[in-house]
Amino acid sequence: MIQIIWEYKVKPDQASNFEDIYGKNGEWVTFFKKSKAYKKTELVIKDLENNMYMTIDTWKSLDLYEQFFKQNLKEFKRLNNKFKNLLLEENQVGIFSED
Repeated sequence: MIQIIWEYKVKPDQASNFEDIYGKNGEWVTFFKKSKAYKKTELVIKDLENNMYMTIDTWKSLDLYEQFFKQNLKEFKRLNNKFKNLLLEENQVGIFSED
């Protein structure tokens, strides 16, 4: 198993939208569920005062995640563009192995 961790600084007026879209029933999770390699996403509110969040996406393996990403690059880009107006900042913290 791997976990991909992202950190986001969300526009103050977009926090609720962000939580809906990036949460357990949001569009990203719906998209990821198309892959049998996807396990879950956790949305962590890191700092409410500064609208900082983290997501932790769990996948069966890095290879399977990368394969899904390559096969669905157009959809990844579409979703990123669709939701970029919610964010002030987005950073990948890293990819961590549970093995």
